[in-house]
Amino acid sequence: VKFNEIENFVDELRFKKQYQDSLMLYLMTEYKFRNEISSFKWIPLKKFKGFKIIGNYIVVGSKRMFISRGEFKTDKIHGRTETEITNKLLQSDIRRHIKSLDPFWKDMFLNTKGESYTNHDLSQRIGRLTEKKFGVSLGTSSINSIFISSLDKDTINKLKELSVNRGTSINVLVSHYFNDI
Repeated sequence: VKFNEIENFVDELRFKKQYQDSLMLYLMTEYKFRNEISSFKWIPLKKFKGFKIIGNYIVVGSKRMFISRGEFKTDKIHGRTETEITNKLLQSDIRRHIKSLDPFWKDMFLNTKGESYTNHDLSQRIGRLTEKKFGVSLGTSSINSIFISSLDKDTINKLKELSVNRGTSINVLVSHYFNDI
């Protein structure tokens, strides 16, 4: 599976109006997050500014949208991180998805029973989606491995972004995920 095929699959899911699946995969492909996206909740920017926030949120303002993560694998080292969402199409999809949810402080991603995903459940969902499409079950590590092996060796900016979003060093990313071709 090539990385651009996974990105095209995200677009295909969006076209089929499978917004939740599209958003989950988009966050994994664009921002390289781990399965902690299963715990994402959404909150208006006004409410976010007024509270001591613990957890992972998609923060939605009238002009600004960002992801605030405080609970992830290496949060003890890196602390709370914020990732701006500047892609207008993604912002639109997030707003559309939020309209289908309960009020803020609620989970972004729900299973068919209306319950929040666990990290394992989300991994299984992504695996089923990719196996149905590509014939192989992919998880966040597989997706990131495909991404890194598709990069030119001079693409340090993408590695820096990936390093911040994954909460690990570039050396660990390359040694763990890079496959020599």
